[in-house]
Amino acid sequence: MLRLYQKSILNPSSGLFLTTALKTSANTFHLNSNNIINKNHLQKQLRFESTSIDGKKLKENVLWFDNVFPLKVSRFDFRNLFITKRKQIRMMENAKKKLLPAAFPSYFELNGIEPSVKEGGIFVRYSYSGDKNEIIKAIQENLLEKKPRSIYNFRRVRMFEVEGVPFVEDVDSIYPSTRILVNFKGQALDKETLFRNFRKFGPIVEIKVKKNDDKALVVFKSRRSATSAKVCLNDCIIDGTKITIQYDNLTVISAISHLCTHHPKIILPVVVGGFIVLGYYVLDPIRIFFVVNKFTGRYTFYKSRRLRRRGRSGWNPAVLVKLLEKTKKNNENKLTEEQEENLQQIESYLKENPETFILINGPTGSGKSELVQELTRDINNYITIDCEALAMQPDSSKMLSNFASQIGVFPTISTGVISNLFDTLLMNSLGQKNSNTSNTVTKFNEILELLSIAINKINNDIIKKEDKNISINNHPVIIIKDYLGKQKSKHQFIYQQLAEWAANITELQAAHVIFVSPNNAALKKLSNNLSTSIKNIIVSDATPEEALEYVKRRMSKEKVDIYDTEDLMDALTKIGGRMQDLTTYIQKIKSGLSPRDAFNSMINETVLELRKRGFGEDEEEASKMKWSPIQFWKIAQSLGGEEDEISYDNIRFHDIFNGDDSPIRAMEDNELITVIYKDGRPYSIRAYRPLYRSGFKRMMSDSRFSASMCVATSKYLIANETKKIREQEDELSILVNILSGKHGGEGVKSRSNRQELERRIETVISLIRESNDKCNRWQMDGRVCKNLLKSIKSTK
Repeated sequence: MLRLYQKSILNPSSGLFLTTALKTSANTFHLNSNNIINKNHLQKQLRFESTSIDGKKLKENVLWFDNVFPLKVSRFDFRNLFITKRKQIRMMENAKKKLLPAAFPSYFELNGIEPSVKEGGIFVRYSYSGDKNEIIKAIQENLLEKKPRSIYNFRRVRMFEVEGVPFVEDVDSIYPSTRILVNFKGQALDKETLFRNFRKFGPIVEIKVKKNDDKALVVFKSRRSATSAKVCLNDCIIDGTKITIQYDNLTVISAISHLCTHHPKIILPVVVGGFIVLGYYVLDPIRIFFVVNKFTGRYTFYKSRRLRRRGRSGWNPAVLVKLLEKTKKNNENKLTEEQEENLQQIESYLKENPETFILINGPTGSGKSELVQELTRDINNYITIDCEALAMQPDSSKMLSNFASQIGVFPTISTGVISNLFDTLLMNSLGQKNSNTSNTVTKFNEILELLSIAINKINNDIIKKEDKNISINNHPVIIIKDYLGKQKSKHQFIYQQLAEWAANITELQAAHVIFVSPNNAALKKLSNNLSTSIKNIIVSDATPEEALEYVKRRMSKEKVDIYDTEDLMDALTKIGGRMQDLTTYIQKIKSGLSPRDAFNSMINETVLELRKRGFGEDEEEASKMKWSPIQFWKIAQSLGGEEDEISYDNIRFHDIFNGDDSPIRAMEDNELITVIYKDGRPYSIRAYRPLYRSGFKRMMSDSRFSASMCVATSKYLIANETKKIREQEDELSILVNILSGKHGGEGVKSRSNRQELERRIETVISLIRESNDKCNRWQMDGRVCKNLLKSIKSTK
């Protein structure tokens, strides 16, 4: 007997109801889906109900078949776009024919088929009478016999009984995952219970259950297993505890965070290796390209030969640049005869093979920068490293960034806080110690390595061009300015690293290296890194005759009236031949001052500068001083006399310095004096600038200032000598007590010992007498200076 039942099939994601005629008997049934009715979207959960048909009580059950549709694993998964509504119906009809057997051992009535496209399967609702396990067994045997496979991944379709109430949703931000969260509404379940209930859906990777927590994490090996577990066990009761299941989508950020927190010893070396590979194969070639461009200036008008060529038609803008450059060169010819000779000597060195360093040595303001600027006009491939700019940087990261910028490294090497933190974490994970100093030195050497590769590339390009006539324009030249200029900087290591790197480059004859230094100790330091002799170019101050000729030439070019030569010569003799001071003097004359007024203006400015920097009248400068104003006044008195050079040892062992030369070294470091070396040791002292000597004389001619410093010097010397007298008196008292036995003993009985003590007592007495004579003399000098101050005050 055949019965006909009308049932509805609900698609919750689209709101489609399929009116179906279900024919069922003990042997066959048929699904018809001719009519499709589009109704409003309706979201409802599948429920278990008991119905009665013709007095027979039927039970209802739901089965889940996975691997029917492709899983939607992300928002950008386009496979589901090809599964239209009609295709869903057709696929469900085909699935029904393949998944359900032709006959069941007991009464079976198909109530509906509901797809869940996102989770890749279908729900089959049916009513039955008899044993449920027999029906499920019949379906499983049918699957084993027919072995239906998905057309998307060619894997078999699996069937599971829905034990709970599945929640079918279409939230766009939730996608199937291998990780599911199990929430407990009641007593928490242990790992063993969870394993028994979830293992049937597929291999489990991990089960996490925390104490006193109302949730657990189950990680499956495949998404299909996790999807089936979520669908079949959601809202079911296990051992009296109701559970709800949801996906735990592990995003990229959370995955990285998980790896970093749980596996730092694995992930950090892998990340570092990735950065190294990225830097070596991608970033380093880009950086080398920009460094080579910094060397050659291929894309700058002033250095590029290609841009200087005329175009085939019309006007070339490089012509204007060339004219401007020629005009600029004519207007800025500032070299003296000595500088011209030095320039020709350096150019002759550059035409030779690079076998040693070239050192341009001279005090600040002596014209080294002008000499280098004139030199670079005829060099195409050169780069400049400014050590002063590096030494003045407040921290290591800014110093490295400035260094990379100077040689044209782009993109720059990471030197910030994040990079340092990353290096620290890496060293800690590997169990090694790390220091900021070693890290800074390493990155500094990395930048130098890029510079070496760029030099090698330039040399290879020259060889490929087969330019046999190698001239000054072809050799790469590295100019290192202000070497050893800031010896009290936090970044002292840069001088040694640059010297070692330059020695390697020179020994390989890859490039010329020119050091420009204001420090006389540069020659000795560089000689320690190179076996061959260094070609030393000393830039000294111009003679009064050369200074006069230079000033006349400059003023005639700038159409300034030339004043009386005698006044000009008198001023230049006192100013000296320092190029920096001569330039300032010319500018003052150009502003309308006479030579005498310009000189007086410079002297007044120099006196103010010396009083601030040397005597500590400026609070900021006073905090940096490592000498006393009395000590600097002694230097000023000595250099303001007839001799322009004073003995180093005479100053060092004077009562004011008392054998301590650290104040003298500090004055040299602060560019107040220049120490002249002879045979490798300090020999004499000069004023750092010739103009300073004129400033010393001007201060000595100030009677009020000289008298006040005289009084202060007397008090300073008397205080130091009085301290020595007290120490000598204490020693004398002890010796007398020992000799007379007043110290508590029997006294010295040995004749030789008594004679020895008596000789020492006589020596101490003579020292005290000598110190008293000094104090009396200094006291008289102080009284004279005080009387002078009083007379000056009364006359004023």
